[in-house]
Amino acid sequence: MEPFLYVFAVNDYPVPEQIRAMARKEKLVPLSLRTRIHESGETVESSLYLTKGFSLASQTGRRSLYEDRPIWDIPFKITYAGSKTERRASFITPKPTTNHVTVAALQEGPVAIVLYEADLKDSEQRVARLRLDIEPRDGGMCDEIVVAGRPYDHSAIEIQPGTVIGWRVAGTLVAVRLLRSRGLKSGQPDSVGYCLGPVAEGGLCLDCPLADESSTPVRHNDLNAGFAVACSTTAEHSSLAEFLKIFGDWPLIEKTEPAERDIRWQAGTTAMALQWSSAGNRIIERSINGQPVTFRLLYDSPSMHLAEGDIPDVARDP
Repeated sequence: MEPFLYVFAVNDYPVPEQIRAMARKEKLVPLSLRTRIHESGETVESSLYLTKGFSLASQTGRRSLYEDRPIWDIPFKITYAGSKTERRASFITPKPTTNHVTVAALQEGPVAIVLYEADLKDSEQRVARLRLDIEPRDGGMCDEIVVAGRPYDHSAIEIQPGTVIGWRVAGTLVAVRLLRSRGLKSGQPDSVGYCLGPVAEGGLCLDCPLADESSTPVRHNDLNAGFAVACSTTAEHSSLAEFLKIFGDWPLIEKTEPAERDIRWQAGTTAMALQWSSAGNRIIERSINGQPVTFRLLYDSPSMHLAEGDIPDVARDP
């Protein structure tokens, strides 16, 4: 049951309502899972938080883009129960769809930090972008969208790093704070803006252009764009505006150096730290409340707690 939930929530499909219902019946939600996936000599670390209303999933690793659709599929995804449309997810869509991307994420339950970069080495593409696909082209999934405290009308707009945007799908609330992004070329500002608006081949998308690396050899990844995200519900907050106000007050410290990226975020009661070395193409530090994060098979739900070395013991109704 748990692997089935995991595959649906973290990969390319929404978790079907009948599967969510089974998870609720078996008292498996809320479910937290960290695991490491090995495939073809590459490793991707994944985190999943699943509730009866939504799931949040993120991944860390260097991975090939969609040519053969690797088993871990989408590097970041939120799925929703109760959407009025067939589409029930928001997710990162890697662009271009060739070569590789590097994703570094830190997730604890319904909050996460996500950093993203596309590798253009040996690619005919000159500029790549982070694309967060929020809702489908024909709309209707999000019941309301707010940008910088104001209702959003689906027009194309530019948004600067640090801006808070949010949306509601049925009873699920999502808040996103945009992190700094590197300039496209030398001589441009260190941080460039994001674009929010309808995209012809997609839907309502949040785009950020990433550095043009095709003119020089690519020696390391810079993780050029990203965001902090939190999910909640209308059972916990009276409105999207209330949730965004609380989210916006959570302090975030961001340091961006040529060879290093350092994010410190106090997400409610959770202190998160993510530090990345571009030169070494690796995570230097990843901690929750001062404790290092390790990725191993770990279930944590009302009926199951399984850590490394534990003997499985699943509680069942009498």
